[in-house]
Amino acid sequence: MKSVFGRLVQGLGVASLAVGLASCGMMGKKAEEMACPEIRIDRDTAKLTSFTPGAGQDITDIQFEGQILAFNGDCGWDPKTRSIDVKMKVLFEITRGPALKGLSGEFQYFVAVPEFYPSPAGKQVLSVPFKFNDGNLTTVNVRDEEVRIRIPLGTDKKSSDTPVYIGFQLDNKQLEFNRKLNR
Repeated sequence: MKSVFGRLVQGLGVASLAVGLASCGMMGKKAEEMACPEIRIDRDTAKLTSFTPGAGQDITDIQFEGQILAFNGDCGWDPKTRSIDVKMKVLFEITRGPALKGLSGEFQYFVAVPEFYPSPAGKQVLSVPFKFNDGNLTTVNVRDEEVRIRIPLGTDKKSSDTPVYIGFQLDNKQLEFNRKLNR
């Protein structure tokens, strides 16, 4: 019972990908309930610009920039608990800025199921370290560890009723910076 998450399509408002049905051979309502949930990436959290703390927002103050390139994974249906188990990995591109001291850093991103908010199950914030190689290479791709979430459907819901969101965990200044860019 596996289905592959699609590649991220960037650009428009909320970039979202409908993920294929679990290949369990069932049709109709059962297959619809067991499909992987839709994964969404809001354009305001799809990119990250990290400025040196206390500095301005000039290009010379940028430590690094990041963007979500893709995600992949699969889903499994548990008929006993009537839940979908989602496993996924996210691929990021990190570009070194002129203000980065050293060759390494760290950023955070989230995986959220708004339906569960404000419960802690509603949002996971994950830290991802990165390191640039010595030399002139200014961009590195980083794939995070596998993230797992369980989405209980109960008796009256389908997996399509419970979208999952991924994005960079931004502070207020970073979010406002992205919103200005996206106008």
